[in-house]
Amino acid sequence: MNKLITNDELPTLYGLAKFVASGMPEAFVKSRVAHEISLFEMLYQQSPELQRCTKDSLLRCMREIILDGLTVAPEAGQVYLIPFNIDTGKGYITVCKLQYSINTLIAQCIMARLIDAVLPPEIVKNEDGSVKEVIVKFKKDNWCEIIVDTSQFERLKKMSTKVNKGKPNPLYTAGVNGTIDEGFAKAKALRIVFGKLASTAKTLMRVHPQFIDNNEVKEFIPSELVKNEASENFQLANYSVVVISFHLLF
Repeated sequence: MNKLITNDELPTLYGLAKFVASGMPEAFVKSRVAHEISLFEMLYQQSPELQRCTKDSLLRCMREIILDGLTVAPEAGQVYLIPFNIDTGKGYITVCKLQYSINTLIAQCIMARLIDAVLPPEIVKNEDGSVKEVIVKFKKDNWCEIIVDTSQFERLKKMSTKVNKGKPNPLYTAGVNGTIDEGFAKAKALRIVFGKLASTAKTLMRVHPQFIDNNEVKEFIPSELVKNEASENFQLANYSVVVISFHLLF
């Protein structure tokens, strides 16, 4: 099978990496890009689903990864390549999109100094035990809380149904009386809140790279996080205050 990333694409990737790694030796920048390309190619060659994705969408993901200073290395758990089906009106095409892990989204917000800490999400239940809403709390000077109710989950369920050709992710109905699974609801609530905030964080870090706090990232996260990114299934348990290190590649 031919390589996905050809020599014609290298100048663009090197240029993006130099922007992110301003001041770093050129040899170091090129070695990091080469390493990330090899990881990307390996995942592509091993996945029939990714091979069905349009080339433009795959290259766009590669550029985004370099620009964010992240890695697709599975053991890093930073970002994942997810195939999505899109209805063009004349049939479906498959495109590749990046899915950032929840820890990555939170870490980006912390590095851009938009938040200081995050508490584990809290489930509020209906009388029958089903999920009523999820409360997400984070700190920036003072503690703030955002309530994500079931209308948001229903919106995402409709999107999931469309993307998966009429079949939503089963976790949307795996809870009490066919409602959303609790762990899944917590993960979705975190992604709703910090996904939008992380977009602002990335803009700040790209426009003002000196703004980045790339030291040890301190945050409140679950001490145990069992996740399956492909199905977006997260079960969170045994919460405690921990300190994690999150560093950009460049």
